[in-house]
Amino acid sequence: MNNYSNLPSKPPKSAPTKFEIFLSLLWPALLLSVFLVIFISISLRLDQLLNLPKPFPEALNEFFALIIWLIFSPIYLGAAYQLITQGKGSPNPVQASPTQLVTGGIYGIIRHPMNLSYPFFALAIGIYLNSLSFLILTVPIVTYLSFYHALVIQDKHLAKEYGQAYLEYKQKVPAFIPKFPLKKIKHI
Repeated sequence: MNNYSNLPSKPPKSAPTKFEIFLSLLWPALLLSVFLVIFISISLRLDQLLNLPKPFPEALNEFFALIIWLIFSPIYLGAAYQLITQGKGSPNPVQASPTQLVTGGIYGIIRHPMNLSYPFFALAIGIYLNSLSFLILTVPIVTYLSFYHALVIQDKHLAKEYGQAYLEYKQKVPAFIPKFPLKKIKHI
C-alpha cells in the first residue's frame, strides 16, 4: 500500500498538547458511559416487562461476548494509538484532532476502524447482558450512528482537512470491509 500522507495537503497545524488529547478522550467516554447506562437500563427493563426470552444459553453468552471484545478491542485501540502517535492528535475529530493524515497500519486496510468497532462492542454488550431488546434496538442504532458518522461526517471533515491527499486515499482504501487478498501491512 502506498503512503498517501506525503501528498500535498493543507499546511500543517500545531499538534495538540497531551492534556488536550486526554481531555478530548475523556468527555466523549463519560458521555458514552451515560448513554450506555441509559440504553442498558431501558433494555433490561423492556426484557422484563415484555418477558422476552434470553437469546443465548447462559453459559455461552459471556463466552461469545468475550470473543467479540477480544477481536475488536485491538482494532480499536491500535487505531486510536496510530491517530495519537502518527497523526499527532486525538481520535476525537472535534477537539485536538490529528494534524497528519494516517494511512498505514490498520488505516491502510480500512478507513474507519474505530467506527467499525462500535457496533461490535454494542453487540458484545447485548450478548453479555443476554438482552434481546438491547440486540434488537440498541445495536442497530449504534451501527447506523457509527456508519453515518464515518461516511458522512468524518469523510467530509477529512476531505476538507487534508484535501486531495484524503480523496486519493479514500479512492484506494475501503471504509469498513477490507479488500481481499490483503496486501502486506506497513508497520505501525
